[in-house]
Amino acid sequence: MMSQPLALVIASVTAVQLPRVVALLAAANLPTSDISAERMAFFGAFERDRLVGTIGLERVDDVGLLRSLAVEPDRRGSGIARSLYERLLAEASQAGITTLYCLTNTADAFFARLGFGLVPRTEAPKRIQATAEFSALCPSSTRLYARRLEQTACYFASGGLALRESAAGARHFAVSLTATTLSYFEVDPAARFDRHRHDGEQITFVIEGELYFRFDDRQVCVRQGETIAIPSGVWHEVWAGAMPVRAVDAWSPARRDLSR
Repeated sequence: MMSQPLALVIASVTAVQLPRVVALLAAANLPTSDISAERMAFFGAFERDRLVGTIGLERVDDVGLLRSLAVEPDRRGSGIARSLYERLLAEASQAGITTLYCLTNTADAFFARLGFGLVPRTEAPKRIQATAEFSALCPSSTRLYARRLEQTACYFASGGLALRESAAGARHFAVSLTATTLSYFEVDPAARFDRHRHDGEQITFVIEGELYFRFDDRQVCVRQGETIAIPSGVWHEVWAGAMPVRAVDAWSPARRDLSR
């Protein structure tokens, strides 16, 4: 009987796991001397406890350097590199990075398939030129590729968006484009959002539970499967009913404060 393939999990690399990333990169003859958990975000492809691939993102203001992409030899050609790239792309988008750069001597065709274009090294932003990988670790013959992210679709796989605290008793994650934000909220029973208003428009859809909205002229209970649309500048306060609430909000213009 043939064994079933192990499930692949793409996840952020912890500080404890970072030495395993360094070992994988060294085995692939990629630079490791400047690896830093403080300056870079790393993601790993895990099959149970085995690290089979990794990728890194070095952010410099509003641009980023894709680096440290490596996959174990026996797992190459199985789509792991692309899965790692999709996870990094989502992270870069959430961080507000406008252009992603990468340096390579061997993976030109792979990055071209991902929509990267060849860029003269002299045209790299000074912030990218100042990175250790660009200035010292990679030879001058290494080719530079770039991709602008404003027109790039980003896929957020399960687990790729972590909930964070919004207010007492509420957690959320959010995704933004140039003009729109979609947020997901989990709200504890009886949790409250004090009277406030938004500069932009808000549309809320309740997935589970009940949300109460009090406006200057009336009070509304929005139940499971129901929606409320709030124009810009309208004062309101919100609280949850006796059950936990799950809801999604659409915002226009975008609310980058929610997605970062």
